[in-house]
Amino acid sequence: MTPLTVIMVTFNRLDYTRRTLESLMATVPHARICVFHNGDNGEVLSYLKTNFPDNIESPQESHIIHSNTNVGWGKAINLAMDILKPDTEYILLSNDDVEYGSGWFEKCLALYDKYPKIGILGVWKHKAHGVKQDLGDMLVKDDMPAVGWLLKKSTMDIIGPLGEHGPCLTKGGNGEDTNYAMRAIEKGYWVCGPKDDVAQHIDVININLK
Repeated sequence: MTPLTVIMVTFNRLDYTRRTLESLMATVPHARICVFHNGDNGEVLSYLKTNFPDNIESPQESHIIHSNTNVGWGKAINLAMDILKPDTEYILLSNDDVEYGSGWFEKCLALYDKYPKIGILGVWKHKAHGVKQDLGDMLVKDDMPAVGWLLKKSTMDIIGPLGEHGPCLTKGGNGEDTNYAMRAIEKGYWVCGPKDDVAQHIDVININLK
């Protein structure tokens, strides 16, 4: 059994999608990776079919789920979970604009081993607002944008499916991530992120390079 299932939702942004996938395949080469192609101009789907073939013969299982329309982030995740029925202990929910750093998965596993109350672990902790506790190696927050979340499958089963608030065509999301974080907290879990980012939002990388 592979230790990790990755569900990555895409919408346009071919360069970002490529960089995200390449960083995942470099850092978690034995993960089961699913890309939910959330309806776009076709450029991303063409790239995936050429460079990320379905059911490739390698230690890494890959999957492409194609939707002709943008169903939104929450519904895309729920559909992928229903189709894949992952039996891995950990699930990574990833946007298509994240570069994962070397050793990110191992660093996150160490935090899960240390803090059993983790419900949502954001690999990119975002801004420091909403911090409830600073544990030295981790920040416990009241919210965690779903740029990249590492979750335990058993915890997801308790919290339930993502909210389905409709297609997201602009920046800022539709609130599915906030809703899920609130439900996690209500069930006694922590919403948190490593004190040091183990991944980077590509938009932030591009801004820093300017």
